[in-house]
Amino acid sequence: MKVLILIGPGQEENNVVRTLSVCFAGAALVASLVDVSLAVVPRLINYQGILLDGTDKPVTTLVTVVFTIWDNPILGDSLWSESQMVTPTSNGMFNVLLGSVSPIPDSTFSSDAYLSMMVDLDPEMSPRQRIVSVGYTYHALYADSANAITDDAIDLADIGQNGAAEGQIMKWNGSAWVAAADDAGSGDITGVTAGAGLTGGGTSGDATLDIVAGAGGGLQVNANDIAIADGGVTTAKIANGTILFADIGQNGAAEGQIMKWNGSTWEAVNDETGSTDGWADAGSVVHLVTGTDSVGIGTATPSAKLHVDGDFIISGKARLGPSNNSGGIPFLVES
Repeated sequence: MKVLILIGPGQEENNVVRTLSVCFAGAALVASLVDVSLAVVPRLINYQGILLDGTDKPVTTLVTVVFTIWDNPILGDSLWSESQMVTPTSNGMFNVLLGSVSPIPDSTFSSDAYLSMMVDLDPEMSPRQRIVSVGYTYHALYADSANAITDDAIDLADIGQNGAAEGQIMKWNGSAWVAAADDAGSGDITGVTAGAGLTGGGTSGDATLDIVAGAGGGLQVNANDIAIADGGVTTAKIANGTILFADIGQNGAAEGQIMKWNGSTWEAVNDETGSTDGWADAGSVVHLVTGTDSVGIGTATPSAKLHVDGDFIISGKARLGPSNNSGGIPFLVES
């Protein structure tokens, strides 16, 4: 494509007139790279042209060229720009890689783009050249590399809104993903039936289920929860060996007391076995634990080691007094 570009209207004849022959060797820029295992796509545009002066002679000296991409063919906003030192060949041809000085943003080609040149101190060449696709860049619309996307590579931030309203989800409609309402936890219910031990239900409107009184198996329905009713746990519901000491309350026991069955219930009482008071069972002998204690039979206030208040019967022999005491005479009662 050959375009005659004037420096500007009203310039003197000796001002430079440049003829620009433009060749884009791939004017599409791939927006993202998806896998390092693929060939890295260069983010550069190959640009060639021929510079001629006002007498149509090739420009062969070093010049400074400012390349700019605009969003409009006449005015508009600058999308990208860079300056390069260019030394054309003997026939005025030059070749540059756009983006080699200042990287071209991915967003540059999101809409129409127009390239302009400004050589040395000359004004911008006119008209601006529209950047178009080459044949195979159309195929890039199908993103061959999409099959190479690694697992877990797409983050939530990478997914566009796609017309979704607040609370909607992505849902497969049979042919494509669409934004749809989240049906989780909702839907059409034709009826709620109360089973055994339950009451309530219904086929329309708000339906409520309650536990029938006495049929809850030890459950108690409160305003905001379901709890175990008093007396609802029986021995059949307690696994053997699962009750620990920490599970048993103090039940009024004092230090050193034990649990003892009194004939109708368990109660906390003194521990007489191995205690420092009372009787001790030493196998074939039962004796007082403390030698200074007395035994009262028929009296709570014995006045001797053995105080019997009332009749007693001795079957066999009874010895009173020490048998080896020379100072006294043993008293022996024989049957």
